Amino acid sequence: MQEEDEEDDDEDEAEMIKEEIKTEQALQLSLGEFFGTLFKTHKSMSEQLVTDLFGLLPKYITSEEKHKQKFGLYILDDMVEFLGPDVLGQHFVEIGQQIIRFALSEHESLRQAATYGIGQLAKHCGVHFQQLKQQSLEALNHAISVPLPAKY
Repeated sequence: MQEEDEEDDDEDEAEMIKEEIKTEQALQLSLGEFFGTLFKTHKSMSEQLVTDLFGLLPKYITSEEKHKQKFGLYILDDMVEFLGPDVLGQHFVEIGQQIIRFALSEHESLRQAATYGIGQLAKHCGVHFQQLKQQSLEALNHAISVPLPAKY
């Protein structure tokens, strides 16, 4: 009888942990969308936010958890797309290198987001992109060379 109660408690706890993870992921998605909107609509007021985010983003982009990496990558993509090198300043090359690194990921969704980010780097960063051009081309070549999974 006691073993059944312990098993039920373990199942309940596992279910509760799954729900907490789903809630955390939904919150990260909403927060990422919020940052993107803020960058898009308040570009001139985003410098301090970018500086603050640089203290937090390494935790996400270096995480072993794909959803955390994706959260960090989406923010980097939005920074490039909406802020560009004028606001990103000294962080521009570092951001570009992080985005490029994700194009080498084993996860399709991260590679896709990274190739989007590389496109945004090329589109919005003009002459500043020259520093990242070769790395970008190599990463894109890798990303398109990965065999598609059987489901396609």
